[in-house]
Amino acid sequence: FGRPIKDIRPGQKNLHVVFIVLEVGHPTVTKENREVRTCKVADATACINVSIWDEPGQLLAPGDIVRLTKGYASIWRNCLTLYSGKNGDIQKIGEFCLVFNEQLNMSEPNPALATQMNQSSGTPNNNSISSGNNNGNNNNNNNNGGRHAGTFHFPLSVVVCHLVIKFLLSLLCRAVWNCYSSKQRVIVDWENYVKKVAGTGVTSGLDIGFSNWGLELITVSLYTMTKSTSIIFILGFALLFKLEQK
Repeated sequence: FGRPIKDIRPGQKNLHVVFIVLEVGHPTVTKENREVRTCKVADATACINVSIWDEPGQLLAPGDIVRLTKGYASIWRNCLTLYSGKNGDIQKIGEFCLVFNEQLNMSEPNPALATQMNQSSGTPNNNSISSGNNNGNNNNNNNNGGRHAGTFHFPLSVVVCHLVIKFLLSLLCRAVWNCYSSKQRVIVDWENYVKKVAGTGVTSGLDIGFSNWGLELITVSLYTMTKSTSIIFILGFALLFKLEQK
């Protein structure tokens, strides 16, 4: 289903494309109080910038697999950009499991594209693109190509709240168990907590927190490749502390 991104050309209309979201740019609010975001998306053939308005842009996140219908392609600042049309539809159809290609970037600046578009017949010109789209792309360029995800601003705070809730729920479960069970629960003294438990807990919290923070700073593909190497470090420390044999 859909046109491959590598085959998209300036001036094409009624485009149907399936892609995975790699990066979501910060929103820009227009004079009409509407939000526009520029997202970097990709399929198995190439990647491209997509300008998305209002609520659909608020709901998208890196890793979402999306079907865009009735879109059109145009030029903004010598860059090929895909837009969602007025009668188009943006629908999330999955997450993460889609092969994509970041090497071929269709939105690389190319001055020749504007000339080709002006010479072709029946294509929209740059003047037909509203100031909201222009502001969205300008915002994207000022923010390193939309590298920072705009929908997850407090990764460390979220992790802290998550772990505090888990602690309180564990405390509640233990209290309920003590009320209805005659079996004596094991009580660990504070010295062992500090020496043996606290270090593991803090390290685990930092691991989760920094992993989430990484989604603000790097692409999904680099994040996935980096996280997949964690087993190497686990094996290295297991050998270092003699938990495993060579």
